[in-house]
Amino acid sequence: MNIIEEIKKNYDKMEKSIVEELFITVNNHQLTAGTFREKVWKELFKSIIPKKFTIEQGAFLIDSKGCVSQETDLVIFDEQYTPYVLKNKNIKFIPIEAVMAAVQCKSSTFSESKITDWEKSIDVLTTGRSGVAGSATNTVLENKRKTKPLKIICGTFHDNSEKMMVFLNRKSTSSMIICAHSEETGEKYQCGKSIKKLYKSKDNKLSIYNKYNNLRKIAEFVTPSVEKKDELNKLNIEIKKFKVYNSSLLTLLFQLNQYIMLINNPMLFSHQEYVEMFNENKEKEE
Repeated sequence: MNIIEEIKKNYDKMEKSIVEELFITVNNHQLTAGTFREKVWKELFKSIIPKKFTIEQGAFLIDSKGCVSQETDLVIFDEQYTPYVLKNKNIKFIPIEAVMAAVQCKSSTFSESKITDWEKSIDVLTTGRSGVAGSATNTVLENKRKTKPLKIICGTFHDNSEKMMVFLNRKSTSSMIICAHSEETGEKYQCGKSIKKLYKSKDNKLSIYNKYNNLRKIAEFVTPSVEKKDELNKLNIEIKKFKVYNSSLLTLLFQLNQYIMLINNPMLFSHQEYVEMFNENKEKEE
């Protein structure tokens, strides 16, 4: 038995199962399709990213200036170094320093304006610079870099691949689109007072679209303080080097985890700046 081939077949089965579930969920639970679809995407990410990351469904990103993003369907963040989720009753606000990736899940409609509005609400957030910590050698570590989370768009879009890439290259600041392409079934269903079209999977596959063609570009984006040309030149590796032939889920596993490794060194939490944010707000109220 070829073990490598068996592993690949297992991931192919997982991929097919994920795609089928996306469309079963959409077609049979119309009133709550968005929530169930998010859960499917959430399970996908849980299956391929390191266990150290937590995935929160339906949360907001916040920075120490008090800026808050639009609601984000899935927030993938590191609780080990930034173990805070600020709460207002049941609404969760996750500090930008902790966030590895922000994921927005869409259906068959590819709304460019809604996606770019969501992206802009995250792009204005800034990481604090006052975080300090002690090391095992008794030296004091300080924040010396800035970072941005990966932004990922997931959907069951019926738009073609050309439109996906034009959007990523010209309008979007997201790093990746993960798409289960759909097509009309010819059937319709009642949703409240509306009649809507039913969609099915076009090919039972996931399609992955990357904004950047090499690791150097993604590093320049997610770590804006990277300035050393020699260090960046080491990252001049094409993204296609991480593609597994005819296996989208394995490709996603390797590409996404390589992206994570570029930004996974700990971002020290800026406690002081968040304290100042709360104190300044109190002074304004008084």
